[in-house]
Amino acid sequence: MEQLFREFWWLIFPIMGFVFAGFGMVTGSAIQRDRINLLRTYAEKGQTPPPELTGSVDQDPYGYGPYGPGYGYQGRHARRMWRRQQRWAMWGPWWGVRRSFVFFAIFVAFAFSAYWNDGHQSHFFILAAIIAGAVFLSSLLGALPFFWGRRDQADGQPGK
Repeated sequence: MEQLFREFWWLIFPIMGFVFAGFGMVTGSAIQRDRINLLRTYAEKGQTPPPELTGSVDQDPYGYGPYGPGYGYQGRHARRMWRRQQRWAMWGPWWGVRRSFVFFAIFVAFAFSAYWNDGHQSHFFILAAIIAGAVFLSSLLGALPFFWGRRDQADGQPGK
């Protein structure tokens, strides 16, 4: 088993790429599901949803149009809405969770490297694992406040 790991250690990177891509698809579908639930509440109340919300359902979860960021937005209010979407996509709750998963994977990779390394350089791997673990914990703790408290406004800022 040890020889197998020594020969195919590089397969960790494509496998983790598949894992991160799957996680990105799951969180993207969660964002899309939240948008559809918001449209459903507008429909149950009998109100007309704003055009920014109805136009964002057929776009990708981060508010980009079919040609990338910034296309199709004209006027001051549309640009403001686009900036708000970008800010929420970057600093929203799932961004911190994704970042913590990335640093957890880096922590695990360096911890395995420190464990399996027979040479005298294992202390470098241990140091890198400690740093990656600290960044993982800070990212996770930074993402937790987004899941607590009220979010009353459309841009995700805490309500008054």
